[in-house]
Amino acid sequence: MFEIFQWKLENLPAITNDAYSIWEDELPYVFYYLEKVYYNSNLPYWISEESWEGVINRYDWIFNDNGKTNGLKRWVEEEMVKFDGEDSFEKFRSFVHHVNGTYDIVQKLPDSEELLPLIDYIANRRIDEVNLTVLYDKLLKHLAIEYELVFARNRYEGEVDAMSISGGQFTNVGLRIQDNEGGFHYLFPSKRYSNWLLGEVPYYLQGTKAMFLRFESRNENKASASFGVLPKNSLADNTIQTDISAHLDLESLKATYEIRLKLAGIFSSNTRRVLLEYSEADNIDELEEDLFGVDLQEMTIDSIWIASINKSFPFSCVVRIKASQPRALKKVGDGVYSLRLAEMFLHDLLVDYEDERLLALVPPGYFRQMTRVPLHGEGLLFQNTESNQYSHQNTVGKCGLQLDESTSGILIAASQYAIATNKIPAEAYHELKELNDLVKSHRDLEVLFRISK
Repeated sequence: MFEIFQWKLENLPAITNDAYSIWEDELPYVFYYLEKVYYNSNLPYWISEESWEGVINRYDWIFNDNGKTNGLKRWVEEEMVKFDGEDSFEKFRSFVHHVNGTYDIVQKLPDSEELLPLIDYIANRRIDEVNLTVLYDKLLKHLAIEYELVFARNRYEGEVDAMSISGGQFTNVGLRIQDNEGGFHYLFPSKRYSNWLLGEVPYYLQGTKAMFLRFESRNENKASASFGVLPKNSLADNTIQTDISAHLDLESLKATYEIRLKLAGIFSSNTRRVLLEYSEADNIDELEEDLFGVDLQEMTIDSIWIASINKSFPFSCVVRIKASQPRALKKVGDGVYSLRLAEMFLHDLLVDYEDERLLALVPPGYFRQMTRVPLHGEGLLFQNTESNQYSHQNTVGKCGLQLDESTSGILIAASQYAIATNKIPAEAYHELKELNDLVKSHRDLEVLFRISK
């Protein structure tokens, strides 16, 4: 017996274009799922469970297939000792980095390769996401390291509902690992995050409710489930600091750039992933758009590489870029030149392409960005160092621009942009557009200078 409900009015605007929105937070909805059903009397097939213990038992069955562990204990005793680290936790961390750097991690293997012993995946250095999670689970057990399985849900798909007993509501499965000092480190095995370090949490999981599953006794198949909140980076953790040293050649009107990006938090995580993908594809044109948010029109990237990575939170990394701009300079008078700073101030702006919004915008995280451009030119005197200097702040964040002539021939141009709220109501959306428009205007700034006599 069922009923059909039909909405006959035409007064509901669509909400599908509201980027970074969580519709479950603001709109009424019906959550439904099927009760436990059986395909036949011998083969249980379930979409939902009657209790969380049922969900636990299902994962316990997946993670305790004893045939998968054949030979693993011996490998741990003979090979894990060779990895760097003074204790078991540090050796496990080294193994994770080893997997990220040398294994071919895929989303799904062919059916014939899905149920191999874990030792085979280690030998072949090719593994899928599910088996990699099981491998880490087994290694942690052998190394006697405290840990829990983590079941999380993408924040943009809604919050985990503890009252709805269904494993299908989770989008990510990972591990929360405890070091010798009691600190927690998260690990989400994935092809997409195959170069991430131990402790990095995807931005769309940060600050969300998750279920933590601890197996109390593997021999007795006892486990307990609890609910908590995943950590969320602060404004100080998610940063981009860009230093661009621009060298100007008045004869050729060319500018060459040495760019240093220092990234931390979600910017470090996502940028390293992008660089890894495009280093394999060797497609710099597409890299420009993913890295800077636009397709560079005037500046050409000649080379780009990761110079250093800090393996501890907030996982800061340094990216170095060499670039050039053939006709960056323009002669506008007798001995007077102009340089447009267009592609030096390419902040990673929070999306604002809708004219208006119906739902609140939930940013990926708090973040701030600063770009400094020292302009070097022999015998140059800058003429407009007092113009276009300002600082603006509203409920969403802040931005600013500053020009300082430090010594003859060197001008420091600095631009900043920060998002300081975790939720922008629809009625405050215009404030985000206001910030973004001001920052975009930095790109139209022209610096005027003349040759000193």
